[in-house]
Amino acid sequence: MANRMISYGYGIENGKIIAIPSEAEIVKQIFAEYLNGKILKEIADDLTEREVVFYEGKSDWNKNTVVRIIQNGKYIGENG
Repeated sequence: MANRMISYGYGIENGKIIAIPSEAEIVKQIFAEYLNGKILKEIADDLTEREVVFYEGKSDWNKNTVVRIIQNGKYIGENG
């Protein structure tokens, strides 16, 4: 898979979209840290330092990756 086709925190199992609990927890942490005033680069650096995998074994987070999660309305219940 060249690009992640579904949102971080979700996967496909038996043709259905399912939540991945470990990734969902990371998403919650990202939102909590952002709402507590942590800047995007600090959040990304922390995730990279902790070697949190984003997709296909890649753990090199950057502020753009973090902002895409924060701006994705699916995480707050918007349709899409």
